Amino acid sequence: MVIFNIGKSGVLVLFGLRDHLFGLMWRMRWASLFDVCICTPHKLYNDTMASFFPTIAPTTSRNRSLTGMDIVFTDQKTILALCGNKNFNWAAYQMPFVFTVSSQEELVAPPGWSYMVKNKIFHREVGGSTTGVYALGLLSPSSLVCRPDILPMMIQQPWAPMDSLLNSVVSAAPLQVALRQQLEENPLRLHGSAPVVRVGGLIHPRGLAPQHIGRLKVIVPCVFNAGKLGVRQLTTAELAGLSDVPILLIDYLTKRLGPRVRRYFRIAVMDTRVSSEKNCKASQRTAEEDTDQTKDSRFLYIHQARLLASTASADEDLEITDLAAVVKQEGQKADDAPVPVHMWDVMYLRGRVAMGAGEQFNLWKLMSTWNNSGLMVTVPKASDPRDCNFSDTQLTEEIQLPRWRWALMKIRAAALRYWRRRVTRSFLESIHESLPIGLWKKPNGGTTAWIEPMGGRAWVRDRRNRRIEVFRPPFVWKGENQKAQHISRNLYKKSWKLQREYSADVCRTFEVGADCVYRAANSLWWEWREGSALLFWRWPKSHFHWARDGQPHYVIGDLPRFREPQRKPRTEEVRIKVVEKFGKVRRKRYVDVGEVESITHVFDVPKNLDIRLVYDGTSSGLNAALWAPRFGLPTLDDTLRSLLPHYFQCDLDVGEMFLCFNLGLNLRKYAGVDITHMRNTNPETQEEWERGRVQKFERWTRNFMGMKDSPYRSIQLMLMTKWMAYGDRLDKDNPYQWERVELNLPGSEDYDPTLPWVMKVRSDGHLACEIYIYVDDCRVTGWCKLECWRAVRKLSTILNYLGLQDAFRKRTEPVVDPGPWSGGVTSTALRVLVTVTIEKWRKTRALVEELDLMIRQNSRKIPRKRLEQIRGFLNYVTRTYRWMSPYIKGLHLTIDEWRKDRDMDGYRKFVNEAAIKEAEKDMAAGREVDLDAFHVKEEVVGKEQKPPEFVEGKARLLSDVAALMKLTEGDTPAVQQCRVGELLVAYLMGDASGDGFGNGIWDSKGVEFEAGNWKEDLKHKSSNFRESNNLVTKVEALADEGKLKDRELFIFTDNTTFEGTFYKGHSKSSKEITELILRLRVIERKCGAIIHVFHISGTRMKMAGVDGLSRGDCLEGIMAGMNPWSTIPLNEDANKRTNGRVEEWIRSWWADEKGKPWCQVVPNGVQYESSKLEKLEPKDWFNLKEIKGHRLWIPPPAAMSTVMEVFGEDRIINPHLTHIFAIPRLMTNLWRKRLFRNADLKFYVTPGAPFWPRSMHEPLTVVVILPLAHVENYRGPWIAKDTSQAKQLGEKLDTQFKDPGEYGRAECHDLESSVFSVWEDEQRWSRDLLSQFLHEQVNFPPVSSGLLRG
Repeated sequence: MVIFNIGKSGVLVLFGLRDHLFGLMWRMRWASLFDVCICTPHKLYNDTMASFFPTIAPTTSRNRSLTGMDIVFTDQKTILALCGNKNFNWAAYQMPFVFTVSSQEELVAPPGWSYMVKNKIFHREVGGSTTGVYALGLLSPSSLVCRPDILPMMIQQPWAPMDSLLNSVVSAAPLQVALRQQLEENPLRLHGSAPVVRVGGLIHPRGLAPQHIGRLKVIVPCVFNAGKLGVRQLTTAELAGLSDVPILLIDYLTKRLGPRVRRYFRIAVMDTRVSSEKNCKASQRTAEEDTDQTKDSRFLYIHQARLLASTASADEDLEITDLAAVVKQEGQKADDAPVPVHMWDVMYLRGRVAMGAGEQFNLWKLMSTWNNSGLMVTVPKASDPRDCNFSDTQLTEEIQLPRWRWALMKIRAAALRYWRRRVTRSFLESIHESLPIGLWKKPNGGTTAWIEPMGGRAWVRDRRNRRIEVFRPPFVWKGENQKAQHISRNLYKKSWKLQREYSADVCRTFEVGADCVYRAANSLWWEWREGSALLFWRWPKSHFHWARDGQPHYVIGDLPRFREPQRKPRTEEVRIKVVEKFGKVRRKRYVDVGEVESITHVFDVPKNLDIRLVYDGTSSGLNAALWAPRFGLPTLDDTLRSLLPHYFQCDLDVGEMFLCFNLGLNLRKYAGVDITHMRNTNPETQEEWERGRVQKFERWTRNFMGMKDSPYRSIQLMLMTKWMAYGDRLDKDNPYQWERVELNLPGSEDYDPTLPWVMKVRSDGHLACEIYIYVDDCRVTGWCKLECWRAVRKLSTILNYLGLQDAFRKRTEPVVDPGPWSGGVTSTALRVLVTVTIEKWRKTRALVEELDLMIRQNSRKIPRKRLEQIRGFLNYVTRTYRWMSPYIKGLHLTIDEWRKDRDMDGYRKFVNEAAIKEAEKDMAAGREVDLDAFHVKEEVVGKEQKPPEFVEGKARLLSDVAALMKLTEGDTPAVQQCRVGELLVAYLMGDASGDGFGNGIWDSKGVEFEAGNWKEDLKHKSSNFRESNNLVTKVEALADEGKLKDRELFIFTDNTTFEGTFYKGHSKSSKEITELILRLRVIERKCGAIIHVFHISGTRMKMAGVDGLSRGDCLEGIMAGMNPWSTIPLNEDANKRTNGRVEEWIRSWWADEKGKPWCQVVPNGVQYESSKLEKLEPKDWFNLKEIKGHRLWIPPPAAMSTVMEVFGEDRIINPHLTHIFAIPRLMTNLWRKRLFRNADLKFYVTPGAPFWPRSMHEPLTVVVILPLAHVENYRGPWIAKDTSQAKQLGEKLDTQFKDPGEYGRAECHDLESSVFSVWEDEQRWSRDLLSQFLHEQVNFPPVSSGLLRG
């Protein structure tokens, strides 16, 4: 136990001995070796300590004895009183007493006790800012005293000048002009340790603090005065800083007590010292140098499997050397491009050898017969393209093939016949299984099984035996008795009722099914010759109607009635090309006859020597009446999580991507086409299919490029195909199998920078095969060539099984150096690298040079249209190079500078300066601000206001082009490092406050830190620049020393400007910071390093001790031995950090007090499966198709990039589900922008709530994404994000979490705080607000429809 005796007055006495005596009390919140108890009757002090130090148990001296204590910290007066008390039982207290010796009064130790004094402890020698000299006394039982021969030396630290603790934003009286001029002309120069420095009767801040400085006036920096200097007394916070009170405690008490804080401090400060103007640096290593790069890793089995993969791939490449690999190349996407059939044949041989069939047939022998004329088979020209014998090669002329390849062709022909039959049979089987039995199967005997004919007219005999004619019912219900007849009558009625109910739907099913069977029957092995159609009966039941009739459209306005005739092509030659290209779409009945109320236009644009048709859904007003949810597409960065060196990649393209999917039935009549000039009117050359179609208007039946929601609708079903292709993840024969999910996140001590951050791992240690879909381009990855081919083959099988097209002519072979995908090229030959093709790099350099030439010729008159063309291409390149994206901003500003809502620099105008200042205050306090809220709404430009032909180049464009010229130097394409080769990862944390700076860097070897003061020419720079310069200078020093070569560096800063400028590339307010970031990007490229910059809160910086380095405090936080990785919890989720309290709080407003979820809208207590809220673990992220229920995401910040990828897919496939996110505000550049686009409700929980206490430092980001589903005859809004209710609630939650004191709620400092015992009452207000909001959303039509669909 440790007890602090405070005194009867209850006044907190702070002694300024850095890291000694009472200083230990304030550091005790990081030390878990002691159980602390406070003995004082003072309530305020008890409350303060209980809040700031939750491990301290408040008590009073009356109910707490000294027995069981480890050590007692007290003062000399108390010890003298105890020694003078004859009744005090010293034998009962066998622990040392440590105290300050403040008087010369002699102390006589009790019998059996020893008394020692340590004199002349200079405050300046232990890093302080005063000249105080102190003595420490130790009274201890003699049995505990150990007297070593050599006493350990006290650790000395560089002293810190007083100005490192002064606040420059506190108002002060102006300094006299004469005195200010004197200081400017004769700057103060001090060397070594100097006494208090006085200038004109004032205390100079470059010296040390005198003992009674509390009432003395000091020359202080002040940004509000001319010359940036002023005169005032020190504030309470500054006095506390001089006395070594931890800055976190100063912040806490200042915020809680405000002006009253001075009453509760009695500062005993010491003499002062003078600092040197030279920068003083101290470095320390906490571990010996270790040059060995190998270390034990929990990912060792993955590395071993990777080495096996690289060896296996090398062996495979030796098998076949005379055939070039099939990779993406020019002309491959042409409609008449040949299918590389030999690739399938070769991969078949590879598979046979891998299965152990090499002894049955010799691979080399077969390969030797590839061109051997003696073993060739002549294959005649196909007479009918539908002939199964030849459909796989689509023979147009006679060819010769080796016998084994001819055999494979025959096998494909047989397989095609089988597949055609299976399509028809599966359709009929699905009808039998899904439709009521009364519709497709009658009982034996037909309707006579229920009735018995009576014949109508009949002759009978009456009582007198006379023949008379009577009329009977035509039938009677069959049955021996009345009960049996009743059953027959009910069955008969049920049969007719089913036919009436299902007649329309059954007719539609047979109509569409017949079309599917027809297209399948006319398909070839490599091509859907008559076009494809979704085999809707094979899709999941949840997507049956979507696949058959198309998804419903989200309509937000009146659908158009547009009948403006289609323009005639410019020339007859162009018209012939238009007829030919559009005729293919009509022949496949993607455009078909039907009712038309509105039409859309089609126009042609030149493309080399050909033309390209553009389908326009905007001019008719169709797009204006539609709404589509926002969604993202995967990037090259997303694919990196499944790639390691020597892994393979293969590309598969979906043929006629948008045209594979049906247009909604209700919208087809508004998507007509005027085919007057797009049909063949010559009877002699007219094809059979066109002769019966004489209508002027036809209509689209499929999604077409140019309609607003076509991309969303098509990708929605395409992603469902991807999920189906994954199959059973535990099936060992499944190429997409995986066993576990491994998190390899920065911030953990065993982080391995050579591996992905999130990995799906197979049972054999390899990373699982993966599919990435970029519109119609599918990228498949695998650990070896054959496994990658098996994976892409299964995807192709699922596509054709569901009725989608695989464009076989675009298929590529699994290689380690594939062609471009999603804008870039990923290579895994030696390491995982990203680059662009040489042609694209040359074009990029040419365009940048063209921009530079246009600026130099006439920067005031630049062609706007040309700038738009250049921007379009460079935007595509930025998908590969993350360092290029920030330098495209100048193009955006220049292209739109003519708009009325832009300022002189091209930026959007703000509402007022007051709003900006308020936002900046919130940012400085660590609170998030959406600056878009302050933007002026852009004025709508009418048709008569056309954009100008020329625009004026803005200053940002000039600087961006200069940066791009420097970054795109070199004839070879720049290579983007994806992972480093060195296992050592460096973490850099830096801060600059006042006139000082400091930074600490650590890795697995130890910790290094440095601290110093700015030179005179840098002191008057902005604080943003000084903090940025501190970090960049340190990085440059590391680069010069060779410590960044092929390494990964994480930089942490509490300056939002530096982080924002790093990712945006430009600071609007500071050109100097922009130049610093450019220097940082150049270092990253030259050293082959990967640099990350992340913002952390100021309180976290203080907790780590780095904030104190700028004031000369070198023995706090990580410098004092704290585990540095504990200061950056990038790898820990919010739930883990709070022991499950975040999840508990979320579930408290998901369901009411009786446990009924808000989304359970079915009466009579029927529980919908989707009313559950499922917390997703890492293994669930990649198995969402098996998770039945709404999603609760509480991932670590470092895993958010992968989480956003899988969430985006899940949101598109299952829009009817709710998503709730709770993430600490860390690494926001990975997720905030993408997540907030989908957020219906978003707010921040400022640290201080019982479930998110102040020890969490950064706010907790909470995002709610509500269900979305179609509602018939509803016209929007479709998402709650657009409603005022969601916006107002988000603002209210932000405000009340930010300032709980204003609303009568207590702040919680740590998880162990006593306030948590009443958290039910403390957080009832937030639960009530959120619960009420969710229950009200049940009345929002898209949400209600989504819940019912679930």
